[in-house]
Amino acid sequence: MSKKERQPDTSGFKTEDQLKEEAKQRAAEQAKIDALKKPAPPRKKKAEKFWYHYKWHTIAGCVALVLVVFFLKDMLFRTDPDATILMTTQQYYSQETIDAIQASLESMATDFNGDGKVSITIDYIYSPAQPTEEELAEMDEMEQMQMSGGQQDYASTMKLTTVVAAGMDPLYIVDEGMYDHFLQMAAGHDEEGNPQPITEDTESMFATLEGIQGAEKDRLPLEETILATEPIPGDLTGLNFCLRLEEAMSRSKDGYFEYCRELLRLLAEELPAA
Repeated sequence: MSKKERQPDTSGFKTEDQLKEEAKQRAAEQAKIDALKKPAPPRKKKAEKFWYHYKWHTIAGCVALVLVVFFLKDMLFRTDPDATILMTTQQYYSQETIDAIQASLESMATDFNGDGKVSITIDYIYSPAQPTEEELAEMDEMEQMQMSGGQQDYASTMKLTTVVAAGMDPLYIVDEGMYDHFLQMAAGHDEEGNPQPITEDTESMFATLEGIQGAEKDRLPLEETILATEPIPGDLTGLNFCLRLEEAMSRSKDGYFEYCRELLRLLAEELPAA
């Protein structure tokens, strides 16, 4: 066989320069295709950036707005009872206990709005106490999760803040924990955000109850009222009636504050003698 016949056929192979040239051509063609694509609208890019950076802030704001609207709607458009009581506690009370307290109050109250029936509404807000840093440090992960109510705690805080700020009704039922909480609210915080100490000179957000037997300054223990003799399930120990300061109220009904104060007086005076 001749040398010419033994030489390999290289007609199907491309040189390195040819491969580079084809790569450049493909890149140029792809660049033309990309250039024909429409760029993303500027507004869409801004919206994507905003959502990326402020997603949780936006969600929290929307939740807060919905809660405020819901609570204001509930207060402004609800059926007008003779009295509405804000019951807020750090210890949980069942709906059965709340209904029993409400029924007992209706059996002793009078018709304030003149609609021919006695109606008392109890607006209950359960606001559990938050553990201190020392208490959290002693808990395991599961206990910490149980102590944190998450969205439920946030909703309760928002509702309590809205109701107190609205100042629609003066009559409160609070346990010892929430009474101290309101005292701290009245005491305020210093410039660094630390709670001011509560002293005998701290002005309460509740009115004094002078002249009502069994009352301790600005609170009347439920144990010192006729409710203590009623068949109410649950332990009423530590629960107190309080009256919001009249000047802090925004409700314009004439005589409503006096009606609530008179209701407390009746509850205390009807308690049978020991």
